[in-house]
Amino acid sequence: MLLNLSNEVSIPDALYKIVVKENKKSPNPDVLAFIYPQVGAGYFSKHYDHKRYLTSVDEIELLTGLNFLSTLPDDIENRLEKLRAEEIWPYKKENIIDACRTKK
Repeated sequence: MLLNLSNEVSIPDALYKIVVKENKKSPNPDVLAFIYPQVGAGYFSKHYDHKRYLTSVDEIELLTGLNFLSTLPDDIENRLEKLRAEEIWPYKKENIIDACRTKK
């Protein structure tokens, strides 16, 4: 759904992100799926908690009508798309680019 302000530019209600990475301990990839609403994100006012926007690929597919992970075998695709990660993957703070750092 798009918000239309007369002759202004339409703004989406939310954006999604799907991140897939190789899993060295499994033949199947790891997947993180996010839906970020376009409301007062607070990017600079506090530590930005991406975890609260975790969802499943199935949810994103339902909302967008798109099909993701379709190059995987159906059984693996279906299993991965149902999963909702509970945690963000570990990372090193020094690997965060400046544009992603919280301002103090």
